[in-house]
Amino acid sequence: MPLFSSKLQLTNAASSSGTALADIQFVRGAFHSIESSSHLVNIPVDRIADNQIVWVDDASTTYKATFIVADYISIFADSASWAPFTGFGSGGGGGDVSALNTFTSSIQGQVDALITATSSYATGSHASLVALNAFT
Repeated sequence: MPLFSSKLQLTNAASSSGTALADIQFVRGAFHSIESSSHLVNIPVDRIADNQIVWVDDASTTYKATFIVADYISIFADSASWAPFTGFGSGGGGGDVSALNTFTSSIQGQVDALITATSSYATGSHASLVALNAFT
């Protein structure tokens, strides 16, 4: 059984017996990994959240869910649609990093100015340490 304190955790007995804290198949919006894109329809709608990401093994890609809530006027049941997700970039990188590059180059100027302004402290302190070492 789980204990409730500042965080949710298993008791020592449950943990040592291999009991899971939660079964991922029952967690809405959890990251899923499935064999084929045809299996996307097998994920129960009540376990899908808007913008949920799912890895599809045979396609080696991620899919993103768009959750459609029933309005009971024209849509009578909640549903989800899936589309390839490219928000992480391709192959572990390669996404649009232009904003990051702009930030990095602007911050580099400030770092260079800080180094220039404080470099005299580093060289001046060396002479002081030599004198202090000679004293002791």
